[in-house]
Amino acid sequence: MKKKLYRMAALMMAVLMMVSVTGCALMNKLDEVVEDKENGSTEVSETAQAQESQAEASQEASKEESVTSQEETSQAQDSQQEESKQEESKQEESSKEESKQEESSKEESSKEESSKEESSKEESKEESKAESSQKKETPPALTGDYTGEFVSDTETALNLIVRWAASKNPDSTYTVFLQFFLECYSLEVSERNDNTLTVVTSKGEQSFSFHTDELEKEKDDYSEEYIGKTSFTVSEKDMENGVSVTASWPFRGTYSEKDIPEIKAAGVIKAE
Repeated sequence: MKKKLYRMAALMMAVLMMVSVTGCALMNKLDEVVEDKENGSTEVSETAQAQESQAEASQEASKEESVTSQEETSQAQDSQQEESKQEESKQEESSKEESKQEESSKEESSKEESSKEESSKEESKEESKAESSQKKETPPALTGDYTGEFVSDTETALNLIVRWAASKNPDSTYTVFLQFFLECYSLEVSERNDNTLTVVTSKGEQSFSFHTDELEKEKDDYSEEYIGKTSFTVSEKDMENGVSVTASWPFRGTYSEKDIPEIKAAGVIKAE
């Protein structure tokens, strides 16, 4: 009996030892598993951190690339804008230059036209002078039954000469023809339309108007310049008694430092 108890005790002790050994092995295995898990978790965490770091680095690199790309794009746009501005500036300069050339061409054309107009005016003036010179050529001397002349006295070298000639008509009246001259040195006056000739007869006073063309006398020699003519008719009795005549020519200027508003020449026309 005791042997059986010893055997059972020994068996129980063996079983307990086996259980203890197995438990220790299990505990060690569990520790290894836990350690492996911890190591695996650590490795996973490190891997995740590495991945996150790589992702962040990639994002930073992407941001830097994006910023760099944006900067390059901005620089390219700025460069294009600058080139565009330079091109516009060149076009503006070219346009201004063309405009200047056009203005210069217009000015030259205007000058040429002005020169042509001046030349035309000069030619016209010369022609006018030539025509005026032809008009102002001294007419033939007056002839008639009676002739004569009278001259003004302005106390200067500028005076009015009136030459006349009276011819008898079939009805016994007389037609008196008059020519007017200025004796002077150089002189320039415009045409006159307010010249008057006053004639006093038995019928009373009569006034006649006569026109004188413009005068431009450049030569300095003292000479006569023909300026106009007129005529009137009187009776034979008036011609025998004498007809008082006064010619008035408005000068309205200064000659030889003397103010001369008008020049008058008076005389008597008579059959004698």
